[in-house]
Amino acid sequence: VVNGGGIIHNNAYGKVTIENCNFENGVSENNGGAINNYGELTLNDVKFENNITRRLGGAIYAYKNSKTTISNAKFNNNVSEDSQGGAIYNRNTLHITSTEFNRNVSDGDGGAIFNCRGKLDLIDTRFTDNISSASGGAIKSHQESRITVINNIFESNTAMNGGAINLYYCDSMTIRNSEFNKNQSTYNGGVIHNNSCK
Repeated sequence: VVNGGGIIHNNAYGKVTIENCNFENGVSENNGGAINNYGELTLNDVKFENNITRRLGGAIYAYKNSKTTISNAKFNNNVSEDSQGGAIYNRNTLHITSTEFNRNVSDGDGGAIFNCRGKLDLIDTRFTDNISSASGGAIKSHQESRITVINNIFESNTAMNGGAINLYYCDSMTIRNSEFNKNQSTYNGGVIHNNSCK
């Protein structure tokens, strides 16, 4: 179990694999409450809980040119204050399988994940009770991004626009064999709000 703030910074040339670890109570005044990734990061059987950033990515910030692979993970109660991505902010390649996102909060967009100009693949993953104060209760995908959702469950996520997912000028979205239950928005798209995604 790792406690503390701004726990790991992986630079552009770094290749890091982390297994069987918990990241708890991290606080960062910059991006990434627990991890700031500029390189190649692989996470397996990890838990991120109660991490906070004042900026982007309550648990993880993944910058452009990074590659992040996550499997068998849990993201619980992570927060992005005054910004985006309650659990994760992604700017490049993010592949997630068999993972849970529960009760993550963004005071901006993307209650669990904010995907900006990145490629996001989600397989066998569950989003429950995530909250965005703006758009995308579970996910906001933004500007020239691509997103693929296969065998996912979205339940009881909330936002002003796009209770589960908000799309804004992204390049493409593919959804297969997924469930959407009890997601809510204040204004547009209780499940999905599509603003000019192809």
